[in-house]
Amino acid sequence: MKRKFKGFLLGMLILSIGFTSSGCVLFLLGAGATGGYAISKDEIEGMLDKSYNDVWKASEQVLRKDGLVMLSLKDKGEIDGEVEGSKIEIRLEQVTPKTVRLRVKGRKLKNLFPDIKKAQNTFNKIMKELA
Repeated sequence: MKRKFKGFLLGMLILSIGFTSSGCVLFLLGAGATGGYAISKDEIEGMLDKSYNDVWKASEQVLRKDGLVMLSLKDKGEIDGEVEGSKIEIRLEQVTPKTVRLRVKGRKLKNLFPDIKKAQNTFNKIMKELA
């Protein structure tokens, strides 16, 4: 009887942590995004101490290598493309003279569902390209 009660308590604890972390997957993912963190169910963000041009080139190169670039507006910091059926949006913003904010968003099935795995994979590939 005590075993069932302990299992019930453990289940309730896990469930309550899931509700309070507003997306337990994102809560756990944040630390594992290679210098980035999840800011929504479909977007990874990171601050990079690299030049805007270097981050731009790496982002565009990774997207071209993995899929198709459909929009590329360097002055606005926007690159949109498609990788394996998922829409990928890359956004760059010069935060300080030496820091660039990189955001990668992934959506699948006609932009209906989040694809955090594709976003994280693309983000990580950009980080490797910059290393």
